[in-house]
Amino acid sequence: KTNNFKKIFDAGCGTGYYLDRLARHLNIPQTYGCDISKTAIKVAAKKYPNSHFAVANNYYLPYFDNSFDLVLSIFAPLDEKELSRIITPNGQIIVVRPNNQHLIELYQAIGIKVREKNKPSLFPNLKFWKEQHLLKEILIKNSTDLSNLLSMTPLLRILNSKNLDITKLQINKVTFDVNISIFSKEQC
Repeated sequence: KTNNFKKIFDAGCGTGYYLDRLARHLNIPQTYGCDISKTAIKVAAKKYPNSHFAVANNYYLPYFDNSFDLVLSIFAPLDEKELSRIITPNGQIIVVRPNNQHLIELYQAIGIKVREKNKPSLFPNLKFWKEQHLLKEILIKNSTDLSNLLSMTPLLRILNSKNLDITKLQINKVTFDVNISIFSKEQC
């Protein structure tokens, strides 16, 4: 399908990295994102001054109905009704969710039991278009790589609460295990 996306929104955008990368890759001119972290939004706004960011949660989005051609949600809690509300009639939603082996090495090193991730069906009122499973091992070269990865996860808070030293973790690879799903109001 030809890309007719004019506006993209990232629900739980953090510092805006994925939003910026996808928008540039697809040549989408208008970019928006929200996150509950005021600190992350400040970083995003400074780094990507041509984008529009808001401190908000994904259950009460401060946008009009039918506002976005493409909505992105990567590892963020989402409200199906809210995301369905803000996409245009021909819009799409891309959702990235972790699977059971995602970051398993980090959980094991920190001493946390990995919970089975239930796979609820998403967006019953939208059309399911496609799902891609991605399983890949990434090499960790040094403690800086590990620290950067941990800072993007809730595991850093747990690590700090247990007073564990990142440099003492013997991790040289990490498994990425995710599903990428695409939904739309209309069949793609």
